[in-house]
Amino acid sequence: MALLRLLPSLLALLPIGALGQAPMRLCTDETCENCPNSVTTAGTGYPACVVYDRDTVLGSTAGDYEQVEDSRRNIIFDIAEHPNPDCKFIVRSPAGQQDPNCGEPLIVTRGGRCFKPSRAIDPTFMVQFCCGSGDCAVSGVKRGLNTVSSVVLRDGSGNVVVPLGVGSESGDMMDVFMEDLGLNSSSVVESTSTSGMRVFKIGQNLAKRDCDSFTPSGDTYTKADSVSSKIGARICGDGTMQEVTNEMSVSRSTTFGASVGDPFGIVSASTEFTTEESASQSYTYVFTPPEGQCGNVAFTATLNCLGGTITGCEGGDQTGEVCTARRISEDQVDGTYSFVITD
Repeated sequence: MALLRLLPSLLALLPIGALGQAPMRLCTDETCENCPNSVTTAGTGYPACVVYDRDTVLGSTAGDYEQVEDSRRNIIFDIAEHPNPDCKFIVRSPAGQQDPNCGEPLIVTRGGRCFKPSRAIDPTFMVQFCCGSGDCAVSGVKRGLNTVSSVVLRDGSGNVVVPLGVGSESGDMMDVFMEDLGLNSSSVVESTSTSGMRVFKIGQNLAKRDCDSFTPSGDTYTKADSVSSKIGARICGDGTMQEVTNEMSVSRSTTFGASVGDPFGIVSASTEFTTEESASQSYTYVFTPPEGQCGNVAFTATLNCLGGTITGCEGGDQTGEVCTARRISEDQVDGTYSFVITD
C-alpha cells in the first residue's frame, strides 16, 4: 500500500512524462464548433483505472448531447495536441476497474483536432495517456509505469472531478487515490461547479469556519421559496395563449447566521445533502391569461431543504437550514407559475 502511494510522484521521473495543461472539449458536432463542456487533463497521470460517470462530467450540459441506444451519448472529443510526438491519449468506454486495460478503446491519438469515436459513449468512460513508440501504437495498451496512466480530470478552476471509482484488478483504490491527491482532509468537500459538474473543492477548511460538523434534525423536505420572481414583460389577456420564457437562476439559501462562514460546505461534509450554488434553467411557460386582464407572470421555486444543528462554533451551536433548488430536469427547476394582475 505504501508503494502505491508513491507511484504518482514517481511518474513525474519516468519517461511517461507529464500532461501539462491539455484541455479537452466535449462537443456535440463533428466540427467541434458547439462544445458545451470542457475539462483539463493536468497532472502526471495515475497508475490505476480512474473511471468517470459520463453524465457527472457533463454536468448540467448532459442534455445537450444526443442520447442513442443503450443509454449512450454522441460525444465528439476536441483534444489538444500533446507536445511530445511520442505521446498519445486513449479514450475508453465503457470503462471499469476490473478490466486489465480499464475499458474498451474508442480513440487513440496525439490530439490536435476533432475526434469522433467509433461509436457513442457509454455511461462510464475514462481517459489515459502513454508515451513511447511501441505500446502507444496500439489501442490495447495495458496500464503500467512505462506504458500508460489514467488521466485525472479537472474542471476549468482546477478542481478534481469526482470519479465513479478508482482501482485495479487487485481491488479498490479510492482511499489511496484520495490520499495521493490530498483530498482526504476536512478542508475538502464535494461540491457542484457552476456547470453542474461534481467536483472536490479544496480550501473549505472547517477550522476556518470556527465550526466542526452538522447534525440533521430529520429527513430532507421541500418548501416554496419565500421570494417570487417576475418573468417576462407585462401581458394583457386577449383570449389567446401566451408564451413566457423563464431563463432565471435560483440561488441556494440558508438561515444559519453570518458567523458560520460556509454552512453549505459544512452540511455537505457531514451528510450526503449537496447544494447547487446557482441553478439555471431555460423553460417556456405556456398559459392563457384572463381576457381583458393585464399583469405579469411570477415564478416561485420549490426548494429541497435540510435542517439541523451546526456544532463546534466559537459562538455556540447554531440551528438552521440550508436549501437548494429542486430540479425536474437538467434545464428546468421545479416550481409554480402564477399570473399577477396589475392595473
